[in-house]
Amino acid sequence: VTHEELVLKVRKQEDEISRLSELAKRLYEVSDLPRLENEARILAEIEARAEVLANDHDRLRIQAEQGNVRAQFMMGYIHYHAKGVAENSVLGIEWWLKAAKNGHLEAQWELGNAYVTGQGVDRDEPTGYAWYSISADSGFTFAKRDKGRIGQKMQPGDIVRGQEIAKHLLLSFPQVSKV
Repeated sequence: VTHEELVLKVRKQEDEISRLSELAKRLYEVSDLPRLENEARILAEIEARAEVLANDHDRLRIQAEQGNVRAQFMMGYIHYHAKGVAENSVLGIEWWLKAAKNGHLEAQWELGNAYVTGQGVDRDEPTGYAWYSISADSGFTFAKRDKGRIGQKMQPGDIVRGQEIAKHLLLSFPQVSKV
């Protein structure tokens, strides 16, 4: 084999390698690999964020268990509305009830919403009206609005029942009312 023949053979092999590399590149681009790699990066980011959220959730839960009313409300909110955790309206209600009994106005309003809609608890408009009343009487604007709205739809006997429930809650848990 002469030198020229060897050079020609090497060039043909280089051309073949270049052509195969280009073909591999095009096959890669039309394959699912770029999407899968991107999804893998996204999943890794989600897992990293989930770990941070889990740590934050644990710290928040500890604060809530120690009686921090704002943390109790937030625990209720994230579970009821599925913010960073699986939806668990029953657990959300439990945390809101703790916060509401300790005078958290927004938790009281959220409980009113839950009882009026029946999400996480049995639907009970008088109990919803009671929680709206307690929150509204302490000055929470949304509770004032919703108390009026639901009161227009309720029967007079149900309103009286709601007022009685509110009185009972105020007597049972004096810290319910911040006013």
